Amino acid sequence: MKRLKAFTLIETLIYIGIFSIVALSLSGILWNTLQINSNQQAANEVDENLRYVLSVLNEKVRSSTAIDSATGSTLVLKGSVYQDADITFSVTDGVLYLQEGAGTPMAVTSNKVLVDSLTFNMIEMAGAKDGVSVDITLSYNSDKPELAFSKNLISVVNRVAAVTFEEGIFPNQNAAYPIGAEGSRWSSGYFSGNLDVGGNEILTGDLTVDTNTLYVNSASGYVGIGTVSPANRLTIQASATNTVPFSLFNPAGVVRMDVRLGTADNPQIRLYNSTNTQTVEIHGSGNSYFYGGNLGIGTTSPTEMLEVNGNIKLSGATATYKITNVATPTDSSDSH
Repeated sequence: MKRLKAFTLIETLIYIGIFSIVALSLSGILWNTLQINSNQQAANEVDENLRYVLSVLNEKVRSSTAIDSATGSTLVLKGSVYQDADITFSVTDGVLYLQEGAGTPMAVTSNKVLVDSLTFNMIEMAGAKDGVSVDITLSYNSDKPELAFSKNLISVVNRVAAVTFEEGIFPNQNAAYPIGAEGSRWSSGYFSGNLDVGGNEILTGDLTVDTNTLYVNSASGYVGIGTVSPANRLTIQASATNTVPFSLFNPAGVVRMDVRLGTADNPQIRLYNSTNTQTVEIHGSGNSYFYGGNLGIGTTSPTEMLEVNGNIKLSGATATYKITNVATPTDSSDSH
């Protein structure tokens, strides 16, 4: 029987050396591959977060009514075409947060990345919508050297420009969305049709209706009817074709005016129609003046054409005062 020849010690060492070299080479290749994969995962995570941050900023800035402030890592947007609440972007402990109004802040970046730096700056251009520049740097959140990765992104986001509509504009929910905001109002509005307001009207400036049909001066608080220069709280000025300043009618269509200032003991003026026994009545603190066929001074129930409840004084440079139809006066100063 033929015997197998055994490896010598030198051959064995050579084979072991070759195997070790191959194994080390394969380990190095595997290690490098793992590092490349880990670094690529870190890079992908940072890239995805940057894309998401930019998409959220684009949506919120473009739909905002105004950019209120952009200072450091804080951006405040006034309202939105979708809601009233202000929108705030800010960084806390390496995380970018979005807060709408008084709501709970929501994280925009994931816990796998850190915001190393973020700077907002407002961009204002005459005749154009304002915008904001964004300079942000994100890094992968890990202490392992093979996962070290950071990336910087610089971009500019503008608010949307004015839009021309070819059909009606309707909200998708009744009475839910505003046009403009308290601190960011539209400059002017022009309508060829009716304006129907279901709530309160709050005007901070003057009110003008058809030049001078009705005018309200917001500075003085004066109201003018037929004039844009009211001299008192209410000034009514007749036109050249209408010499009667104003008329007040009751539901029956008869001229009637009833003005009362304070209580019944304070001055009052009442104008009634001719079918009433009282046509003109003037009250003034303890005295009553009444006309209803008879004129009473100091009394509300005169029984003669003129009845005075009190003294009468006649005075003048010459004695020319007479009372007739009582008796024949013998002198111009006599009365009977």
